[in-house]
Amino acid sequence: MIMDRKHLIVMSLFLLFTSYIISQDVQNKYDHIRPYSNFQNSSTYEQFKNQLSSKESSQDGRVTEQIDQMWNNSESNWNNDRRTTYEYFTNSFGKLFHKEDGEIQKIVREGVWNGLDWDPNKRKTFEIDHNTGTSTAVTEVWNYPEWDFVTKIVSQDLGVDQGGLTINETIIYVWIDGEWVYSERRVHLSAIVDNQENVYSEEVEVWTGSDWQPSESKLYAYDYDGELTHIAWSLWENGIWEDYRLETYNYANGKILSNQSAFNPYQILLEDITNGGSTNLALWTYSYDADGDLIEDLWQSWNGQSWQDLSLTTYSREDVSVGKVSNNASVKRETLMLMKLWQNGLWIDFWRKWSSYEDSQVGIKGESELPIQFMLHQNYPNPFNPITTISYNLEKDSEVSINIFDISGKLIITLQNEYQNQGEYNITWDGTDDLGYRVGGGIYFYQVKAGDFIQTRKMLLLK
Repeated sequence: MIMDRKHLIVMSLFLLFTSYIISQDVQNKYDHIRPYSNFQNSSTYEQFKNQLSSKESSQDGRVTEQIDQMWNNSESNWNNDRRTTYEYFTNSFGKLFHKEDGEIQKIVREGVWNGLDWDPNKRKTFEIDHNTGTSTAVTEVWNYPEWDFVTKIVSQDLGVDQGGLTINETIIYVWIDGEWVYSERRVHLSAIVDNQENVYSEEVEVWTGSDWQPSESKLYAYDYDGELTHIAWSLWENGIWEDYRLETYNYANGKILSNQSAFNPYQILLEDITNGGSTNLALWTYSYDADGDLIEDLWQSWNGQSWQDLSLTTYSREDVSVGKVSNNASVKRETLMLMKLWQNGLWIDFWRKWSSYEDSQVGIKGESELPIQFMLHQNYPNPFNPITTISYNLEKDSEVSINIFDISGKLIITLQNEYQNQGEYNITWDGTDDLGYRVGGGIYFYQVKAGDFIQTRKMLLLK
């Protein structure tokens, strides 16, 4: 997985301030919940990513550039550290992942500051094969005068078991002596526990040179609303699974949901649960604005008696006008993450990240802001129980029908069958058939027909 620069920095400091060892997965989790995280594909598996960041870029657009800077206390100024750029490859409709199979979808390039300019350092190339459902991410490092392979991550769905549970496998390879060699394998499975919580399991295995050896497992637990409540880690030791870490997700005043960010925990508590005990390790506390966007997070460590401040990160955004498009102001959006460290009773500047996004119509709204193309979005949430929302765009006025089918192709229910004007629409499905009876859990398909436009997507109903 690709880690945010900030998370690596803070984790190193955290280890200096405490005697506890926190697994790499803490950093991965911390990366997931950031609305403006630099890598949108950092989630360990697709369904969990949908839960945490499916609407991550809906307001800001796709990120195009990020610049990390470190505070130089002796000179009292910010120094460039690294620069990350994003190049996207789209079809004629501007939509990712709809080109010919096997073509490159995105390239992420990283450079480091040499004092005068940015030197190439790392790049990551993303590809997808729709025939097999396989996605590939290859990381290379710059070794003048060429790029050298480092890792390759290959993910694919292995199918659905008899209970309708989706199985996904991710294999990580490393480049050694001119060939790709197994390094790690992750298998993800959705499941049900006591008909009460939606649980996702992940098992990590490492390659010994001859076979796969269990290493780590995680369980993700959700409540009835599909909100994440716990992540429990276990380590494989001496031939058995041993409890390791427990994360608990708390929500202030119930659920905080918005159009911009669908996963808004108030606090996340990390505990050490080895040897049957329970010891505090770290606590993250989050603050949001009225729209549900993250504006501040506080990271604290446990000293054995009380919580000690470690870092405070604030989030802000700025819209930079770049001209007019019809009745709308064309705006380039920028966001800033600013991290301070608690030292000697004061918050001290330490690190910041500027993120720039593609030009977006976020200014004066006019009629020309209507969608310019047909589009059927992935339902949200997915997986779901019992209600999910289906969103779609109409390029022009059309007769619209929306149908739900089961995995055998049987029509379950027609949600919509009427004439609609050009625009953006949402419709919900509550998991019932055309007679009002609740259907069983499993894979379902929703299809939108609007004139000559037809598109079908898959969703998973949990029971």
